[in-house]
Amino acid sequence: MDLISEINSADIRDFDQAIDFKYYFQNKLVSLWFSHSITTQDFMYYLTLMYEKIMDQLILHRLSSFEICVIGFGKIGSKEINFSSDIDVCFVFKAREDEEKVIREVRNFLRETNQIKGGRFIWRLDLDLRPGGRASPVAVSDSFFSWYYLNLGKIDDRYSLLRARPFAGRKEIGERVLKEIEPFVFRKYLDFSVIERLKEIKILISRHIRSEDSGFDVKYSKGGIREIEFVVFANQLMFGGKDLRFREKSTTKILEILEKEFIKKSYGISLKDCYIFLRELESLVQLNEEYRFNITEKDIPRILEFYGIGYDQFSQKLNEVRSIVSDVFRETFEVEEPEYKIITESSSDEDIEHYLSSLNYKDVKSASGIIKDLLRRTSFLKERQRVFMYDQDISESISPERIISYIVWHCSKVKNSDSALSYISSFLHSVGRRRGIYTMLFKNENLLKTLLELMSRSRFFSNFLIRHPESIDTIFLSGKREILPEDENKFWERVKNLPTESVLDEIRRQKKEKILITVLDDISMKLDIFDVSHRITAIYDFVVRQTVSLTAKDKIGLDSPPADLDIPYVVIAIGKYGSEEAIYGSDADILLSFYDGEDFERWIKFSQRFLNFLVSKTNEGEGLQVDMRLRPSGRAGPIALSQKAFSSFYLETQNIWEIFPLLKARVVFDGYGKYSDFLNDLKNKAFGRFEFDRIKKQMLEIREKSQKHLSR
Repeated sequence: MDLISEINSADIRDFDQAIDFKYYFQNKLVSLWFSHSITTQDFMYYLTLMYEKIMDQLILHRLSSFEICVIGFGKIGSKEINFSSDIDVCFVFKAREDEEKVIREVRNFLRETNQIKGGRFIWRLDLDLRPGGRASPVAVSDSFFSWYYLNLGKIDDRYSLLRARPFAGRKEIGERVLKEIEPFVFRKYLDFSVIERLKEIKILISRHIRSEDSGFDVKYSKGGIREIEFVVFANQLMFGGKDLRFREKSTTKILEILEKEFIKKSYGISLKDCYIFLRELESLVQLNEEYRFNITEKDIPRILEFYGIGYDQFSQKLNEVRSIVSDVFRETFEVEEPEYKIITESSSDEDIEHYLSSLNYKDVKSASGIIKDLLRRTSFLKERQRVFMYDQDISESISPERIISYIVWHCSKVKNSDSALSYISSFLHSVGRRRGIYTMLFKNENLLKTLLELMSRSRFFSNFLIRHPESIDTIFLSGKREILPEDENKFWERVKNLPTESVLDEIRRQKKEKILITVLDDISMKLDIFDVSHRITAIYDFVVRQTVSLTAKDKIGLDSPPADLDIPYVVIAIGKYGSEEAIYGSDADILLSFYDGEDFERWIKFSQRFLNFLVSKTNEGEGLQVDMRLRPSGRAGPIALSQKAFSSFYLETQNIWEIFPLLKARVVFDGYGKYSDFLNDLKNKAFGRFEFDRIKKQMLEIREKSQKHLSR
């Protein structure tokens, strides 16, 4: 029987059966692993499945009268449990259950399953990671679980939730509450404050571990497991909001992503293999003593036997692994700072201006005024934030003087220092009190250099970022982003169940992000105007088409992506937008129509809602700037016309200028797929009515009117 089948077939009804199965199966796995019949990853995976089976069976026979789920954290959550790991869990029950009774029964369950019998035990369950920690009851309701994290959650809670998953019992309860708190765990925007917090925790841990005179601590020492885990945690929290790959629970899979795309330096041993090596040492040490993490002399024979090597080879590999881990940890959590002068509020104007002059600023008086203003506006960074870990408190104070002085120094390195300083000042004003962005700029020199370089060269970019400061993460990740909007079908599938306002936010986020990436590419790669127009047009088309789908869902209850939307409605682009020559800030000139035989009032109301959605401003920014003045009959005409009325206008008007919009007309959305042929035929007929001399005469009249208008 294979290992999976053996686990699945186990019938565990009480404590004695659970403990017998655990020791039988665990010993079998250790034997297979030590003989290299299974890999270390398989060893951890099967151990996890063993504990899942035991917990699930005991819940079934002890707590089956309640709707309850056990959520696993840490290594049980990532399915990487080792030989003697604690099992971090939280018991979550449906709010409609009798809370007092559930808590009492869970307490009894814990008392029974945590006991030691004849030197043997099932597990060491640790409930400290539940919402509220030790101050909370041993089981919490699903509503409290969600409410706590969304309202009271701290950075430390986000770390613990990275690996959280339903572990046993009614797993659907766990899946639902974990989905509800995803916005808390994975922020939409990069949050570099997580790095600062992890550095603090690492310092605190270092104070608690033994001196290495008592042996290398596999978990906590420099170059140990915890440093790798911190690198993983930091990247997951920074990028998981945008890049779904970073929501993966497995440490080894995250390490594969990091090594492939984020860790630039090449090492002799992969970070994933370093992690597995350290986890192997952890298990080998704990085969001798379950609570220990430091390698001692008595562990060496077993370690050398496992690897089949001599002591010198082992020592060499351990040192190499530790060196690699420490190097990656240092690269992730530390930044080299340039030499620069610290400017404070007490610095005299004369001193500041003299320093700015040495940095080659031109208008030193204006620059000095900007710096003084920045120091005043960032004084809130001196306010202390209290955080707690390991029952100790730490106070973190980010110095505004250091950050502003750092920015001033970097501004001096770009071509137009004065302009860059002015724009970064306006940007920081729009940032407000968001500490994370200040930390991001201070801890990421390349990001700040890129930002200032762009600000010194592009007014459009600077003003865009001032209006949308949250878009700074797009700059940070621009090299890893698609240049065009998301696939229409995938996008709609992702947003279709969201509230209307949230869908509008997502549409605007796509628009904002892709336009910013276009600007970045335009500045850095000098795109030609055709490439820029192609991208802008594609972005506008995406916004228009997704807005049609949203309107159809809102007004007529249809839930389909644009390509599958079977409605008698048409959106036509004209002008520069129609000819795919739109540029930054171009209006979206459009015409709206619907097929003959349809209810006029219904599609007028549909059009009103569509336009409202298309232009409305949300938290994520503005929609499109729509211009419909060139529609048939201009502002006096209806906002949408039937196919027949549309045709009649262009075939009956005697003014050539009223037909001109058809020259660049392009169908952007067509629910029935027949309007392009109709439009091409209409163009031929409409222009075919006019002889060349008549066209020439009217063009001269238009030119004359324009000149008179300009001369006023």
